[in-house]
Amino acid sequence: DHTNTQASPQVKTFPYQSTSNTAINSHTIPLDQPTRFDSVQQGLSAAMIADSYFCVSGAADKRYLLKHMPTASEKDDPSRTTPIGLLRYGAEFMEAALAADEKMSQKKGHEVIAPVPVMFLVGQTIELALKSFLLAKGVELTKLRFKYGHDLHRCLKKAKELGLLNDVPLQADEEIAIEILNPLYASKQLQYIVTGPKTFPVFGPLERAAVRLLKGVGAQVGYEPRGLPNVL
Repeated sequence: DHTNTQASPQVKTFPYQSTSNTAINSHTIPLDQPTRFDSVQQGLSAAMIADSYFCVSGAADKRYLLKHMPTASEKDDPSRTTPIGLLRYGAEFMEAALAADEKMSQKKGHEVIAPVPVMFLVGQTIELALKSFLLAKGVELTKLRFKYGHDLHRCLKKAKELGLLNDVPLQADEEIAIEILNPLYASKQLQYIVTGPKTFPVFGPLERAAVRLLKGVGAQVGYEPRGLPNVL
C-alpha cells in the first residue's frame, strides 16, 4: 500500500422540458451545494441549469445547451468563481482520488506509484487549491486561466511569492513531488497516452502535499474540507 497511513441534504427538484423527445422531466439538485445555485441567483432559468446535468441526446438539445453555455466574461466573473468554490471542488477531487486509490492500489505494480487516474485527480486537487489561494490573494481569473493554466510549477511559484508557505508548510519532498508530477499533468499525459519513458512521483509525498494544501488554503479562504487523512 503506497498511501499514508451526515445527514442527507435538502434537495430541490427542477422541472425540465427537453427541446427534443427525450423522456426527462426533472432533475434533483442538492441545496447544500451553493455554487450550483449561483447561476440561478444570477437570473438563469432552472431549465438551463438542469440542462447542464443531462447527457444531450439530440441536435435540438445540443443547440440549446450551446446557446446557454457560460460566456468568457461569465467564466471570469469573480462573483461566480470564488476561492471557496475552487477549494471545495479541489476537496471533492481529492475525495475521488482517495476512493479510486483505495480501489485500485491493491493491484500489482501500484505499491509505490499510484494509478494514473489517481495521480490526475490529485493533480487537479493541487491545481484548484493553488488557484483558490491565488484568487484570494488578488490574482485575476483571466490570469489564472491563460497565464497559469494547468501549470502546477507556475501556480506554486506564484503562490510562494504571495506567502503560501506561511499558511501551508509544504515539506521539501512534497514540493518535489508536485514538480515531478507537473510535466505529466500540464501536458495532459495523465489523460492521453503518450508512449515513451516517464518519471512519476512517489505517491506518499504527493498525497500529503494535496491534503496540506487543502487544509491550509481552506483555513485562509473560509472552507474546511472534511474526511481528509491527517498529515504530520
